[in-house]
Amino acid sequence: DDVKNGIYTLPYIYFKQENPTCDIINFSKKQALKYCKAALNKSRQIIDKAFLELDFCSNTQAKDRLKSLCDELLRI
Repeated sequence: DDVKNGIYTLPYIYFKQENPTCDIINFSKKQALKYCKAALNKSRQIIDKAFLELDFCSNTQAKDRLKSLCDELLRI
């Protein structure tokens, strides 16, 4: 539905990079899982890098809450 509405998610972008001529209608659940996992891994890399940038912050409670929020979002 996202693609039909012009919303291109990271799993779809990864799929199209590897399968530029393939129609999304033929997108199997196995393929979806593969590209969702790739997108999840990329998200984790970005979040880990962002938290390294927060090392200067002395408010560890705020960092802990933000980290918990990011972890929760990645589980959805």
